[in-house]
Amino acid sequence: PTYCALLLQYDAMLYSYAELCNIIEPTLEQTVTDNANELVTVVEIPTVYGGEFGPDLGFVASHNNLSEEDVIAIHSGTDYLVYMLGFIPGFTYLGGMDPRIATPRLSSPRTLIPAGSVGIAGAQTGTYPSDSPGGWQIIGRT
Repeated sequence: PTYCALLLQYDAMLYSYAELCNIIEPTLEQTVTDNANELVTVVEIPTVYGGEFGPDLGFVASHNNLSEEDVIAIHSGTDYLVYMLGFIPGFTYLGGMDPRIATPRLSSPRTLIPAGSVGIAGAQTGTYPSDSPGGWQIIGRT
């Protein structure tokens, strides 16, 4: 999934663009209607904030004129929705973060972010599923 796109692969020799739209549009409209009342699964992710596990917690706090405790309370007290997966397999882009803790990405990415790290970049948060490079502000680890 992505924020606002869908990849469709089809044989252009079998269907014109107009024919494809006529096939797909009703399905997409029905899918939105069908999913409106879909049950969601809530997953709680225990996180240790700050210190060696969240080296950027202090920066996120100072950037937003908050205490570290406030950032932790805001971040941990919010329900998030998985918007999409990527830049590495399993990385969760979580939307619905409180704008009071929005913080820009690092100016220069780190070469190694440990697996389980919880970060903030702009108005979203996410978790690193494996060791990887990354440019998000790391506030904790799960």
